[in-house]
Amino acid sequence: MIDGIIPNDNSGGNILESYGKGRFTISGDIVNSSIIIWPEDFKKWQVKDFSQLAINSFNDFLSLDLGIEILLLGCGIQTKFVAGDIRSHIKQAGMNFEFMTTAAAARSYNVMITDGRRVAAALIAL
Repeated sequence: MIDGIIPNDNSGGNILESYGKGRFTISGDIVNSSIIIWPEDFKKWQVKDFSQLAINSFNDFLSLDLGIEILLLGCGIQTKFVAGDIRSHIKQAGMNFEFMTTAAAARSYNVMITDGRRVAAALIAL
């Protein structure tokens, strides 16, 4: 498990405290699955591996209409290219979309949340 992604300052909302071995620690809560996290809440995410990623993988999250400005996708250990239809689906929902490793997405999420940004991260567990 990797701890201490950034100092635990949750003034902006949910903070990812650690990740690894198939789990995440979010503001003290341990979640044993992939997740989608945003400032006010988080939920388990059914995507266990990048190969399972599909256009409908984000539908439950997108239906919440949370005013998120950017969605970060943590692809797992390696950055992988996300299909154009998935990228378009996210952008049509009014969000910018970036994909990277899960580690980079977790760090980026924490930095952006402490800056007060409306960010969410869909993170495939390592």
